[in-house]
Amino acid sequence: MYEGLIMLDRDSEFSVEAFQAELERTFLGKPGAPSQITMQGSQITLQWGAYALRLNRSAGPNVLEESAEIAESCGEGHPERERIAECRVRFELVGDEDPDFNHLPDALLAGEAAARCGRVYRFDEESQEFLDLEQ
Repeated sequence: MYEGLIMLDRDSEFSVEAFQAELERTFLGKPGAPSQITMQGSQITLQWGAYALRLNRSAGPNVLEESAEIAESCGEGHPERERIAECRVRFELVGDEDPDFNHLPDALLAGEAAARCGRVYRFDEESQEFLDLEQ
């Protein structure tokens, strides 16, 4: 199972629709691409047969509070620590169980697609580390 946060910089907040369009461009024509990329409300689902990767847009006071907590507890040494603490919007990435790690590259590609939409900070909840210190 993959769990992560794609935290949007305050100057780069983008819509679910823009993210879905970028995901479609990212996976278009690639071998092993998802059979469906759908959007329902604030959630985008990438579907490969029985496997799904979900990206849910979340915003609100709790997101800002949690961003500050993550920056404080896990952001030491990150060059954008102060900006991370100010993130009010994020996409929460959750993937189904994947014991053979077949979809790990897909989860990483989703994060890269988000980075093409605007400045983001990708945070792996399991390791409690940021994935892209080269912002």
